[in-house]
Amino acid sequence: MLPASFKPRILCVSIYDEMAQLVRHSAGQFGVEVDVFDGGIYNSGHLHALEVENRYDVIISQAGTAIAIQQMVKTPVVSYTHLTLPTKTQGWVPVGRRSASKNMMTAGYD
Repeated sequence: MLPASFKPRILCVSIYDEMAQLVRHSAGQFGVEVDVFDGGIYNSGHLHALEVENRYDVIISQAGTAIAIQQMVKTPVVSYTHLTLPTKTQGWVPVGRRSASKNMMTAGYD
């Protein structure tokens, strides 16, 4: 069990501006600080994550950038994906899945 004073150190390697905004907003709602690096693989986001991984408890990214980071670092990687499925009573709802990798989890949002 983590102490109540524990503050996770989070890096988001954002592949687009809306993702960065969503992560910042979500972190703010939970009172968690997050550092955002704007740019995926095409802007060397995966290399940045490798260089600074020891500063963070978890890294958030998406798609191929998340996969590349996961293959390069020991820090756990969370991959954001935008998946929704219809339900009869609730309309569209987010879904997520855990990947086969021990260091990577996929989470959905709407």
